[in-house]
Amino acid sequence: MKRSIKKLVALCLALMMALSLLAGCGGGSENGGSSETGVKKELVVGTEENVTTLDPQASNSRPNLSLYWLTHNTLINNNDGEFENNLTESYEQTDDVTWVFHLRKGVKFHNGEELKASDVKFTYTRAVDSSYTSEKVQWISEINTPDDYTVELKLSAPVQDILFFLADKTLSILNEKAVTENPDDGFKIGTGPYVLREWVLNDHTTVDRFADYFGEQPKSEVITFRIIPEASARLISLQTGEIDVCLFPARIDLDTVRGNSDLQLMETGGDTMHYLTFNTTRAPFDDVRVRQGLAYAIDREKVIEVAAEGNGVPAYSFFSPGYGLTEDVEHYNTDMDKAVALLKDAGYSESNKLSFTMSVSGDVKLLQAQAIQQCFNATGLVDMQIESMELTALKALFKDANYDASLYNWANENAGPDMNVRPLLHTGSGSNRSHFGDAAIDELMDKALVEVDDTARLALYSEIQKDVIDQLPIMPLYYDTVYVAATAKLQGFTPNCSEVHRFTYAYVTE
Repeated sequence: MKRSIKKLVALCLALMMALSLLAGCGGGSENGGSSETGVKKELVVGTEENVTTLDPQASNSRPNLSLYWLTHNTLINNNDGEFENNLTESYEQTDDVTWVFHLRKGVKFHNGEELKASDVKFTYTRAVDSSYTSEKVQWISEINTPDDYTVELKLSAPVQDILFFLADKTLSILNEKAVTENPDDGFKIGTGPYVLREWVLNDHTTVDRFADYFGEQPKSEVITFRIIPEASARLISLQTGEIDVCLFPARIDLDTVRGNSDLQLMETGGDTMHYLTFNTTRAPFDDVRVRQGLAYAIDREKVIEVAAEGNGVPAYSFFSPGYGLTEDVEHYNTDMDKAVALLKDAGYSESNKLSFTMSVSGDVKLLQAQAIQQCFNATGLVDMQIESMELTALKALFKDANYDASLYNWANENAGPDMNVRPLLHTGSGSNRSHFGDAAIDELMDKALVEVDDTARLALYSEIQKDVIDQLPIMPLYYDTVYVAATAKLQGFTPNCSEVHRFTYAYVTE
């Protein structure tokens, strides 16, 4: 009897060991497989910025794009201006206006559906109705799908930046079945390495590793973006181990991070342009004299010192550094005499001050506003109030043109020269915070996009920059240095110059 019990115990132990081995090969979390030895299961990122929508076609803000890099894929990727296959096995241009894309076979969406050419056609057709994506697909005149794995795009003109557009995360491929059956929620289904688990506005967003991802499997099973609005609180959370990554650390705390051997401070030159935007649809900012007068009052170096601890480079054009940027524009260097003269010419005086509200979101923008407020006070003609709010509330004001002035940022993220200007300034664009519109400038944008001669194209972009800076719907302030604080155990991560950080292969060792 004792021998039988021993045999039963041994059999149970063997069965348990076998099950544990099986779990090590394919079990673990529901969506993500097993935890890798020596790797922390969950990567927690602390940030001040909310994910505001799960629909890739409904936003191009930094936190949303960072999420889409985890949950969705585009046909191709843009790697510093070099295009790579993503959902495609190959692609080719067969004439000036025709592109053919050959899809990978066996790619699974998060709902188990296989990626088909019909999903690509559905995605690009749907994109026509969004102000964030219509400008990228308006040049596609015809979409043909000769079989399930081939997509042929016919363009209405030889668009020079079409690959830049198709690589943009706002054109991530959606599953037609998911969106058709559930128009209010189906867009969250992607083909990315992570699948959305939970999104709680103003609190957190969590994704789980997708076991059926077609590419290399990430090491982190779970990634959570936790909203911690105050920079000081984010750093404390990093120091205590509650989070693994601290985005947007306060500049005043950088030396604290550098001096802590348990932490690391990563930095890169940024192409994020911080700018002041005027609501050009209503007084007083429908008057170009007011916009120019305020521009001459601003001391960029002071703004950089106050908001970025001196770690920034003045910006004079809305174009990102690189292709198309020209310095041959009005720089609006600080000139109080010009500022006062223009404001007085617009009808303002010490007894009739220019009064308005600057609406901002986040610690950095609040510091920028405070520095700018001091500059405006120096004119003796301006009474500017500062209103701080959550990002979602600020975006609602932008959408309804229900604000006076604000501070925001733009990063082209190497998305081609057209994306320097069209989203920010084309009439009706979703990112046109100033609600500026000029038919002549719109026409120049369209000409530059299809101009095949490089010299002529650069001349058009130069003309656009001069015209926009003269009218000044937005005022470029500076380019920031990007800093990310993290545990010293973080690996597989490099900060992105546009602050659209990519955490797919980031992980923390135990």
